[in-house]
Amino acid sequence: MNVIFKDSDLKVTKIEVNYLSEFIVTVHARMRLKGQSPNQENQQPEIRFNLFTFVVHKTEEGWSCAAARNTDIIPGRETNLMIDGNLKPTDYREK
Repeated sequence: MNVIFKDSDLKVTKIEVNYLSEFIVTVHARMRLKGQSPNQENQQPEIRFNLFTFVVHKTEEGWSCAAARNTDIIPGRETNLMIDGNLKPTDYREK
């Protein structure tokens, strides 16, 4: 049995909290993951960056997560451009 995150280290690098109301909040947590288990012999995954987005709401028992999404971030390729009819990952800051 292959356990993908057995020896990994996940670090929260930045958190942004936005109150939509007194009872509804969005949370954006940027994270860095290193030490992910290789999926083939001699193939070690690179450090990964991701953005976790949560929608949480306040209940009588406390805060509860209503929705969550995990999105990989590829440094220098944070957007897509239409080039020759195809979407290409690119850095919008490139000149």
